[in-house]
Amino acid sequence: MAQDDRKGQPPPTGGPSPAPTAPDTPGTREINAPPPPEAPQASEPAATESPEQPAATADGGTEASASQPATDGAAGAPVESESDRLRREIEEARQALAAKEAELARVETQRQADEAAAKMVSDYSAEVPALKASEAELRQYQSAEISFLNEILPTATRARIAEVHKGPEQEIADIGARVEQEEREAAETRQALGDARQAATEAKDKADALKRPAASIRDRIKRADAIRADAMKASDAGRYALAYWLVMPGGRLEQAITAEPAIILGEDLDAAIKAAAAGQKDADDRVAKLTAQASTIDAALQKDRTRLAELQRSLDATVLAELSKLNPQTAAAA
Repeated sequence: MAQDDRKGQPPPTGGPSPAPTAPDTPGTREINAPPPPEAPQASEPAATESPEQPAATADGGTEASASQPATDGAAGAPVESESDRLRREIEEARQALAAKEAELARVETQRQADEAAAKMVSDYSAEVPALKASEAELRQYQSAEISFLNEILPTATRARIAEVHKGPEQEIADIGARVEQEEREAAETRQALGDARQAATEAKDKADALKRPAASIRDRIKRADAIRADAMKASDAGRYALAYWLVMPGGRLEQAITAEPAIILGEDLDAAIKAAAAGQKDADDRVAKLTAQASTIDAALQKDRTRLAELQRSLDATVLAELSKLNPQTAAAA
């Protein structure tokens, strides 16, 4: 401990004398001073402001932290800011609210349906006695009226009355069955007519091609050669699946090679032209026949549909007219 240079010297005059100290109290020179603050470790130098560091923002952050998400030091994962956390929680609350509102709507709909069903059951239960009474009254009337009419109408007449509706209803059933059959025939005829028209178009194309045989064959070969070019291009580009699909047996190239018109001998050309013309005529004749057949079926179908609608509409009137013929003359006079 350093020695005090003033030890043993008299106190300066004109100033107060030092206060006496207690015998047991150590002098102030005897008290150890607190240790000085620890200096920063060499591995963690104090941060010095650099011109390249981002400026601080108003909320205590930096420009870099305001524009880029913070990351934790462990895995580098973005750390959620307070604002992002609040936005996320608000969105989750909205989704939860929407789910609760949907659940409430479902519950309310079910509650209303249950209440409506309960009310319907209650209302119906209250009406059951009156409904039963009305039905019983009708049955009583039926029984009494049958007993009365059995005394007036002969047994044979009552049997004919019981059968009077069957004739008109059977006519309706017969025409209905005929309409169904005609509808099937019309559909089949229209399908056949479509096929015949397609065949007629192909026959015409064949006949026209034979009228210019060499040019037509060259056109077919050009189409096949274009497919070959596509296959070669695909193969050169390593698209082997496409190339094989184009050249495989039965594929696009073979279809183009075997398409009409085929190469025939010159001496056979005249016969081929005549055969193509005959085939075209036959195809056109079939189209004409099926067109007329379809028109006939459609006309009959329309007529039967109209008749069926009339019979269904006048069924009750027809039955009443037949019943009037079976009414006893004495009752008519009365």
